[in-house]
Amino acid sequence: FDRDRIGTVHSLQVAQDALLAAQAKRDAVAAARADADFHGAIFRHCGNPVFSQAYDLIAGRIGAARFFARQTKDIKSTTEAEHRSIIEAFARGNLSSAVSVLTAHIAAMPGRFAEVQRAADATSRPTISA
Repeated sequence: FDRDRIGTVHSLQVAQDALLAAQAKRDAVAAARADADFHGAIFRHCGNPVFSQAYDLIAGRIGAARFFARQTKDIKSTTEAEHRSIIEAFARGNLSSAVSVLTAHIAAMPGRFAEVQRAADATSRPTISA
């Protein structure tokens, strides 16, 4: 955490700024890349190459799930607030706060993905007319 906190904060902020800019342009591909950069920044700066390499092995699958989970406005605004909290915790050097926010951010993913799946299911159901 303390090995490269300044670099971590910088990488997180650059990625978050790129994510917000991409969303403003409605560029889903650029937003997905920026979101992947945000999450990858934590691993790139963690100081543990084994941990970073392990994340790289699953990053594509996790990124795909995040892409679909970010398709609703409510989820976008919630994750933006969480990203800001993560950046702030790292910037303050508050490890316990960073761990708490990251844990909640990760734990929320299954519910967010389920919400998007329910919405997709509702829009893809065939209509029956009388």
